[in-house]
Amino acid sequence: MTHREWYFHLNGKTVGPIPKEEFSELFRSGKLAPDTPVWAEGLKTWVPASQVKGLIPESQLSPFDIQLDPPPIPAQHNQHAGRGVSIIKANPAPHYRLAAAILDGVIYYVMSVISGIFLVLILSSSELETLESINQLVMFFVSWFYYAFMESSSKQGTVGKILLGFAVTDLGGNRISFWRATGRYFAKILSVLTLGIGYAMCLWTEDRQCLHDMVAGCIMYEKR
Repeated sequence: MTHREWYFHLNGKTVGPIPKEEFSELFRSGKLAPDTPVWAEGLKTWVPASQVKGLIPESQLSPFDIQLDPPPIPAQHNQHAGRGVSIIKANPAPHYRLAAAILDGVIYYVMSVISGIFLVLILSSSELETLESINQLVMFFVSWFYYAFMESSSKQGTVGKILLGFAVTDLGGNRISFWRATGRYFAKILSVLTLGIGYAMCLWTEDRQCLHDMVAGCIMYEKR
């Protein structure tokens, strides 16, 4: 399993890197508190440990920490601060991610058919090959906007993910920007070029991330 290395502030000093799993013992022993600032690659700024899923054993968290949304990150550091999911239950199993992808694939197919019919109506005198080329170009932009806009919206996921209760977030559980969602979308090219291994990486990586998730600094979560 691939482990992300984390750092924390203690007595005015930065300590780390250490694997996420080691934090559990530090909290059990009382050496760290839930509001201890932590950071890992992919986060724009330091965040309270209680804001990061799985960093603190739930037995060490108060009901206040568990039930409420994560405390906001200062706006000057993260324009989407405080707009995370109401977090966070678990990382979705690979077969659920596949189911969400299939649902989105059906939606993409329907949009492609509608786009093709529309182009035939307005370009009926054009040759079939020209129509197909135009439709492919249109669907490229539609697909990009669909994934990037939906995953960076307040819903934090495409229709398939929403129906199955998933959210795409940054490493701290916060809503991502349109451009980070765009990076995640185009990073899927790498997952394809690796003969699908990039997608299969969610079977063994920490937080069940695919290659494109890791490249974009994103995680998929199940909402409560």
